[in-house]
Amino acid sequence: MLARLLKWNLRTRFFGLAFALLVAGLGVVRGASIPVRLSLADLLPEHRPSVTDLKAVSEDVGGTGYLIVLVGPVDNPQTYLPRLGKEMETNPLIRYTFHEREEYLLRNKSLYLMPRREFDDLLSSGRLLLRGGKNKGFLGLGSEEAASEKELERARAKVAGLRGKGGSRWFLSADRRYAMLLAKPAFDSEDLGKSRVMIEQMESLVARTLPGVPFRLVGRFIDKVNDTRQIGRDIQFTGWVSMLGILAVLTFGIGAFRGSLLTVLVVTVAMGWTVGAAHAFVGQINILTGFLLAILGGMGVEYGVHLIRRYYQERAAGHTHESALESAYLSMARTLGSAAITSSAAFLILSYSDFRGFSELGKIAGAGILSIYAVYVLCFPFLGMMLRRTARFGSFREAFGWYPYKTALRWAVPIFAGLMVWGILHAEFEYNFRRMHALSKDTQHANHFVNDLFGRSFTPAAMQASSHAQARELRAWLGARERSAVIQEAVALHQIVPADADERWEEMERLGRQIRKLTDEEITAKTGVNAAKIRALLDQKPYGRVDLPPHINEAFGRSGNIVLAYPAQDLDIAQSLRSFARILTEARDRFPGVKIGSDVRVFSEILDHITRDGVIILAVFLLGAFVVFWLDFRSVRDALELEAQLVLGIFVLIGLMGLVGERFSILNVAMVPAVLAAGIDMGVHVRHREREGFGALASGRFVAQAVHVSALTTIIGFGALFFAQAGILKGIAWISVLGQISMYLICMVVWPVLRGNRATRPAGRGRESGPHATASP
Repeated sequence: MLARLLKWNLRTRFFGLAFALLVAGLGVVRGASIPVRLSLADLLPEHRPSVTDLKAVSEDVGGTGYLIVLVGPVDNPQTYLPRLGKEMETNPLIRYTFHEREEYLLRNKSLYLMPRREFDDLLSSGRLLLRGGKNKGFLGLGSEEAASEKELERARAKVAGLRGKGGSRWFLSADRRYAMLLAKPAFDSEDLGKSRVMIEQMESLVARTLPGVPFRLVGRFIDKVNDTRQIGRDIQFTGWVSMLGILAVLTFGIGAFRGSLLTVLVVTVAMGWTVGAAHAFVGQINILTGFLLAILGGMGVEYGVHLIRRYYQERAAGHTHESALESAYLSMARTLGSAAITSSAAFLILSYSDFRGFSELGKIAGAGILSIYAVYVLCFPFLGMMLRRTARFGSFREAFGWYPYKTALRWAVPIFAGLMVWGILHAEFEYNFRRMHALSKDTQHANHFVNDLFGRSFTPAAMQASSHAQARELRAWLGARERSAVIQEAVALHQIVPADADERWEEMERLGRQIRKLTDEEITAKTGVNAAKIRALLDQKPYGRVDLPPHINEAFGRSGNIVLAYPAQDLDIAQSLRSFARILTEARDRFPGVKIGSDVRVFSEILDHITRDGVIILAVFLLGAFVVFWLDFRSVRDALELEAQLVLGIFVLIGLMGLVGERFSILNVAMVPAVLAAGIDMGVHVRHREREGFGALASGRFVAQAVHVSALTTIIGFGALFFAQAGILKGIAWISVLGQISMYLICMVVWPVLRGNRATRPAGRGRESGPHATASP
């Protein structure tokens, strides 16, 4: 059936080309509107509690993160901030701004902010000092008894706390040359379209409001937009680098410039199919799939290499153009189909993972491999019309076929194995998301700088309780001493706006009336605290939530049931991140109905998915590959040998990663099955040649030219990402290139060297068989 379809397409060669172009055009039109989402939450299923909680909490508090304007270096930078804040708040994309510290804004509300026990103790200490150290009565009322020196010292220490820490009013740098203003956008940072518009408008507004004053925009919104822009620029640039490199290798490797150019164009058409498939089956591009087109392009030219190379082999054997074209087309379509099924199956197996980072990558890449194969099958009859009748660049083509490996190299295999063991022992997993993200050094410096100015995390874990009472219990549980090593501080609305404010006011008002009888000098002398400070504290009337500054008010959500948990440790360390995530999860289990809004929990779940799903996916991948090998060769032995090469390739990849000091991460580990599946094609081609009756080394030598050209184009496709600025893409480049190298070392070097030239029995019925040939070791 397949042979008849192929022959029909060969006769009506323009039909296949037209069909391929039509589908590609439709794919590009549909794919142009596919959204790009770079959030970690988009890597998890939408129904996961960590994702649903994050969305619910974000909706309650209005999104996470700030747009930060860092003004400076300039003298007295804080003087520019009030006017700048007013101007920014006129923009509908900005909800509010602030530039003063919470401690300053709440400075006169200290008596309401402290726990009730401390409040009562403080007022009792104040009364004791104000009446001259007498234990009873006040201002001469009632019987009096002198307090002990210990009681007086304790009272002085209590009242001394009213002086405050004397911190800065503004977010100022140590040299007082930089100050920052924080703006709350009216949307979430995941809305990249609005983020771009806001940033452009704010850059113009700040420059217009503060002419000649240096400034820069910093923070989550800037990073998201810059990431997207940088990845887009990187993919464009690396795409050109990849295309030019692949074109050069193809031209000299297969000896035909036109054939090389047409091969690249065919892959480009296949990318149109892939984009359409991504729109139809996935519906979005995430942080792991954004680079796939460039990589699939490098992998896809392999099919053209084998087709064109086989055509020139047939021509060299004396066949006419038409005969050589038909023979190459019919014979290689089946072999390449087997390779395409193997590679796409490896990707598609990922689609069954609950982890969307795996599943979406698998669907797009699997569809991409099948699209590449289908487009080549459709277009090769037309491509064949354009080929030169004889190959050029003979010396270069021969160089690509260089294959010096012999059985005499078996002594090197134990040394190679020892190096791989050393590398495996030194392989590591990257838990530092900032480091794997690898923003530019300038951006990292700016982020660290504003973090230090702010003094704590910009994005604490926001925990939404089901009621005010539960919020109080949750905050108390989080703030317990036994959790202080993990939780720096837990804050809830009831601490800012206490329920007993009216009762406190009655006592404050009573004491305030009485100290009005004393002069400022007397108050200061008795308490050691500035009299104006004491009077201001006692004159502060009860306030409600609406009286709070906007950024404090909205931090607790519309419900008012948000509890903010600030981490005490650096969450870029795996143990700290897991400890913090474990407490958040424990809180959710302990307090029914609580929702956790935190990237930490999302990141922790991603790590759990990789360690749990990764093992399952790898096992299913190996099983699926075995089934495909068996269906292709109809031999358990052949399938087991190729399976063994896959397993060895995994160990060699881990070893090479350890040797070069490159870490596995959540952003590159999903590529492991993919690069191995792409690399095992080498073993498949060698095995097919062995099935024709040749030995392993002879088979390796026979396919070496095509394998080398294919491997180099794939490595160039992956390796072009080394030129990217985004650290995400560089990490993917490392694991992809090393994956190709590991499979080459196993399939083309170690395995043939160990097997030597022991000939495999010729293929049975239904297979082409060739002469039994050997080569000298």
